[in-house]
Amino acid sequence: MTKYFAWLGVAMLAAMVAASPARAVPGEPLKPYVVLVLDTSGSMNEVTGSGPSSCGGADSKLNHAKCAINNIVNSYGDIVFGLGRFRMVDGGTPPNCTLSGAGAAGSATCNTSTDMFELLAALVDGTNGLSAVWTDRTLNTCTDVGTDPEIFGVAGNTPLEGTLRGSKSYWQGLQGATQTIWAPGRLGFDPIRTDPRKLNFLPKPSKPATCNANAATCDNSVGCTSATNCCCLQQCRPYIVILLTDGAETCSGTPANGAAALLATDVDNRRYRVETKPIGFGIPVGDAQIESIAHAGGAGDAPGVNEGYYASDEAGVQLAISQILAGAVRTELCNNLDDDCDSLIDEDFPNKGMACDNGRLGVCRTTGTLGCTADFSGVACNAAPGPAAGTEVCNNLDDDCDGRTDEGLTGCTCAPQGELCNNRDDDCDGVVDNGLTRACGSGTCTGTETCSAGVYGGCTAQPSTAETCNGLDDNCDGVVDGITQACSNLVSPGGPPTGNPAGVPGSGCALEGSSICICHPGQKVCPAGGGGTFGACLGEQGPLTEVCNGLDDDCDGMVDESTGGANCSSSCGVGTTQCVNGVLTCNAVAATTDNTCNGIDDDCDGLVDEDYMSPGACGVGNVCNGMEQCINGMPTCIGQPILPESCNCTDDDCDGQVDEGQLCGAGATCTNCQCAFACSPGEFPCPAGKTCSAAGFCIADACFGVSCPPVNGNAQVCVQTGNAGTCVDRCSQTTCPAGEVCVGATGECKPDDCTTFPDRCSATENCVAGTCVNNPCQGVTCGTEQYCVGGACIDSCAGVDCPANQRCRLGVCESNPCGHACPFGQACNDTSGECVADPCTAVVCPTGEYCDANHNGACIPDPCVGTACPAGTGEVCIGGTCYDPQSLQPDAGAAQIITTGGGGGCDTGGNAGGPGVLSGLLVGLAALATRKRRATRAIGGRS
Repeated sequence: MTKYFAWLGVAMLAAMVAASPARAVPGEPLKPYVVLVLDTSGSMNEVTGSGPSSCGGADSKLNHAKCAINNIVNSYGDIVFGLGRFRMVDGGTPPNCTLSGAGAAGSATCNTSTDMFELLAALVDGTNGLSAVWTDRTLNTCTDVGTDPEIFGVAGNTPLEGTLRGSKSYWQGLQGATQTIWAPGRLGFDPIRTDPRKLNFLPKPSKPATCNANAATCDNSVGCTSATNCCCLQQCRPYIVILLTDGAETCSGTPANGAAALLATDVDNRRYRVETKPIGFGIPVGDAQIESIAHAGGAGDAPGVNEGYYASDEAGVQLAISQILAGAVRTELCNNLDDDCDSLIDEDFPNKGMACDNGRLGVCRTTGTLGCTADFSGVACNAAPGPAAGTEVCNNLDDDCDGRTDEGLTGCTCAPQGELCNNRDDDCDGVVDNGLTRACGSGTCTGTETCSAGVYGGCTAQPSTAETCNGLDDNCDGVVDGITQACSNLVSPGGPPTGNPAGVPGSGCALEGSSICICHPGQKVCPAGGGGTFGACLGEQGPLTEVCNGLDDDCDGMVDESTGGANCSSSCGVGTTQCVNGVLTCNAVAATTDNTCNGIDDDCDGLVDEDYMSPGACGVGNVCNGMEQCINGMPTCIGQPILPESCNCTDDDCDGQVDEGQLCGAGATCTNCQCAFACSPGEFPCPAGKTCSAAGFCIADACFGVSCPPVNGNAQVCVQTGNAGTCVDRCSQTTCPAGEVCVGATGECKPDDCTTFPDRCSATENCVAGTCVNNPCQGVTCGTEQYCVGGACIDSCAGVDCPANQRCRLGVCESNPCGHACPFGQACNDTSGECVADPCTAVVCPTGEYCDANHNGACIPDPCVGTACPAGTGEVCIGGTCYDPQSLQPDAGAAQIITTGGGGGCDTGGNAGGPGVLSGLLVGLAALATRKRRATRAIGGRS
């Protein structure tokens, strides 16, 4: 930006000290306001095929366009130039720019919104160089004016209508739908409203025939949106938008509608004409979209005539822009009108109305005044051609128009008269206009002028000029000097004091003449009648630090910028200060979460910092196992102190290693987080409370002394995993052989049949050898002292006394093969008839079976299955026979006899059994029943 201020200074000072901003210097044209909108879609990066640009850029449409723009703004001083593009945001290192804004081009929601347009350089007279900064190929950033930015083309859509509508908002001093186009108070804001030369009064003869009655008095207080209400006024300055594009609209817009909207731009209830001039870059001549924009934007609509402009390279772009500008610059014409809207008429033709003649002598000379030429380009004398030269006669006149009077005539005497300035010898002294002078000049500046050839000229008076501090009366008002002048003591960025505030960064707001700009130059006085030297510069106000007060304190053309941003969070809500209308306010609002560590209830739920998430470990080298936590609104590292390393599977000294070094006493090894000795050989390798690990060390038995209660009826057992003991289902640690299943209540393996699970048999079945079979006693009813066996009712052996050499079986006495009861611990072998050691002493048969001593203690189906001894007697069933339990006790003297039936585990509850089990026992039931008698007690031997 330094180079910008260097050349802007003179123009700014001139603007500040000018007597009237609406009055221009004679000869200065009326500059059009031109905003060039550049298409920055990705297709602008395509090559043109015409080689590199003249500015040194690679061959691309965008580089050629930028070079053409740069050349135009640096060479055309007769325009006020602004620059715009599709809205973008700086995405980092160039050219990493992205299309931006609400519903921006390139997004899924690109549209015709005014947010599509972004203004890069505003309309400010004398600042065309700001547009050159954006196109000089010094690649820096995408958006920041202060760091020499550049325009880039990026992938995205082409929002032509939205861009044109956004440019209209700028002309009207408005913003985009959600985006700021140009900040209020910034230099170049609201260009039409602040334009001092936007309108001009039409002379009465020039009013259109459609003027209404009100126009006769030029009453312009009436609304000006229709021609009939504005007959006394015309738009003076041309307003133009140049749209340079290489592609068609891609955001569902109609660009011609945007151009038509610009052509009817209303400001303060008056309608202004902002014309749109499209340039199709790389587009065939006659393109329908380009032509429709041109027609809607104010061009004619002549059949067969292309109104748009077209280019295929840099030269073509520059030519098109030049053609547009050439027709837009307005200069004063000699036509009795104020063509350049400076409140002066024909001021560029100062000789208009002055006396003149036809250039002839004598009677041929005629006089007139200088008037406007037919083409209004200059002035010409309107004196008549004069008569033809005649023959000289004696009449004191120059009849032959040769500059002599009555010459060559014999006897003609001159009649002397008073000499007049008329190119004649009025006093007859032979000299024409001899010695005629008159006073001339103005004010105190007087002199004389001499008549020559009938015209006074050559005034010797000092010309009246603007007063300067030189000890002279330059303006001839009788006062020498006595003037003041704007001045500055401030230093420009490039060197010593410049004498004007424009040399100071930020002082540009003085151009606006706005009350919000505090900067203004000082005044120095050249005293009247003094030595022609200015005094000291006094009263200057330079840039100050910007504060929130509604003023432009730092004089950069912006108001209250960067004055907010301070933290103003409170006990409820997080926010920063922002400057609104010159007052600092706090934008704190309740957040949706409270994940900051700031001691503030961000989401106003009564809790502070409750959503804070720790970023993880902290304090390496200072805190052991530190984790960052939020303590009293400050992130704090919380952990344990650094300790000497010990054998505990913990990095006590926080050196990244666990249990390193010699940590145990002599003979011990650090293993499993403990100091342990090696296991000893033998049955007991470790002392109580220890267990031998897989590595061969006695480590703490985590299951020592642990009692695991049942869980949901399942037996539990303690299992050691590493150094920890855990209670688990005993069955989870048991592997059963085929055909068996682990019973949860005991953790034991049992047959996977009805022996283990009686409920698998129905009420009409018995479980025999693990199989459910029909119960033959189901539905059989026996007498009071009888019971059912195999479907038949028999007597009980309870109370039956058999002879000494007999025993009771199935309710009857039968011969005892051994002849007597065997001693305790022996059983009668029915085959040998001898008392032998009882093979069933240590045998426990499964449920539903009993031990057969006659077959070496084998478990066979129990005939008692399904047998119910007489109710209420307390009798027990052994081998299918019901006995009094007292007769089975050794102290009762009961003889132990081995029988083919036998007993053990009699089920009196009617559990399932099978008829085949008792078939051999029931063969002689009928005969046995006849032999029943009550004799001496002899009970069938236990097997």
